[in-house]
Amino acid sequence: MASRTFFAIDSPGAERYRLEPLAERLAQMGARPSSLDNLHVTALFLGENVDKGTLSAAKDIISKIRFRQFECSISGLGVFTDDEPRVVFANISSGSRELSELNSMLRNSLSKAGIGTQARYHPHLTLARVRKGTDIEGVMAMVRSSKEPEFSFTCRELKLKQSHDTKDGMAYEDLASIPLV
Repeated sequence: MASRTFFAIDSPGAERYRLEPLAERLAQMGARPSSLDNLHVTALFLGENVDKGTLSAAKDIISKIRFRQFECSISGLGVFTDDEPRVVFANISSGSRELSELNSMLRNSLSKAGIGTQARYHPHLTLARVRKGTDIEGVMAMVRSSKEPEFSFTCRELKLKQSHDTKDGMAYEDLASIPLV
């Protein structure tokens, strides 16, 4: 079973449920929406099926990270594409500078431990994964015209998480966490 390991900040509270109408529209177009209960902003993606040594180093690194709390604002939609859209996301309109700093701090710490990571980073909140049969034109029209969602939250905790594909969607597990101060 494939697993993905990453550092993330959960989107807290009831604000995330303002995304439900968007998730429903994306599902009607054939995309697989993210569970609103598991929405998060990825601070750094470690990889798929990471080995025990990398996982151990990541747990050690998160225990030593010191970073301040900050505000994140969500506004508008975007897509990650190769030839076609594969992920629909909500943009981080404020807090992206802090997230990029946190990403850089994590990458540097992992590099010192001999662990390479991807340098490209775009702070976002994943709303749905595009799958075969999704109405691509409909998704792109929604992304271009949408001003929603708009909400803010305080980033208070950094987590090391793993996700696993299941028949019912993604299952998430918190492996370690540290408060942001």
